[in-house]
Amino acid sequence: MKKNRKVIMSFLILLLFVILMIILLVTQLSNPLNKPNEELRNDILQLTPLGTEMESVIAIIENNNKWEIRNISYEFGYRLPNVPTTHPRVGEKHINVYAGRYRSPRNFFINTYVNILWGFDKDGVLIDVYIWKTYDTI
Repeated sequence: MKKNRKVIMSFLILLLFVILMIILLVTQLSNPLNKPNEELRNDILQLTPLGTEMESVIAIIENNNKWEIRNISYEFGYRLPNVPTTHPRVGEKHINVYAGRYRSPRNFFINTYVNILWGFDKDGVLIDVYIWKTYDTI
């Protein structure tokens, strides 16, 4: 009798573990930030098409409670990450937003952090969007 109880408990623990792993995998795969950069950029451009006014982009960002504005600059555009500082800036103004993070299903121990950079011309009209992903281990 005790042996059967042990087997049942072991099975239930294993089943619980499998269910938790499936839930974790599904939540990671369903995270929209998990998309390739170009696909994510296209999604952002549907939300904020080129030609959108800077103040309208700010309003859209502020209505998204998952995003955090890191920087709004009315004085200079953004630099592409990981390029020499001699590289020209994109635009005359910019917004930098932290969009969130996810863990890759292929490597659960790596966090991917996603920032979105919007570049605007001198009149505050959107001219480019850049998706910037950085990585960190747990």
